[in-house]
Amino acid sequence: MPPFLFYRGELDARDARSIAVVGTRQGSEDGLRRAARMAREFVEHDVVIASGLAKGIDAAAHQALLAAGGRTFAVMGTGIAAPIHPAENRPLPKAIPALGERC
Repeated sequence: MPPFLFYRGELDARDARSIAVVGTRQGSEDGLRRAARMAREFVEHDVVIASGLAKGIDAAAHQALLAAGGRTFAVMGTGIAAPIHPAENRPLPKAIPALGERC
């Protein structure tokens, strides 16, 4: 367990209405669809998602929220200097507007 949690990006007043979406890295197709549906519903209610950049449910929530025009930020349990893991999710932080070219 890390002694601190880190984030990348910019926090703003909208982030006071945020929710963490965390789930298994080996999400079932149904679980991935549910995470995406929940993320889209959060956008409709101006709720921001805070999640890790892990594969599975976390990534599905980030991606669906971004596709729906919502706001999200990443919480990093490994520290901000660690590489994004798994490698297949390395493009994800670049898609989060608050992170952009910082990754």
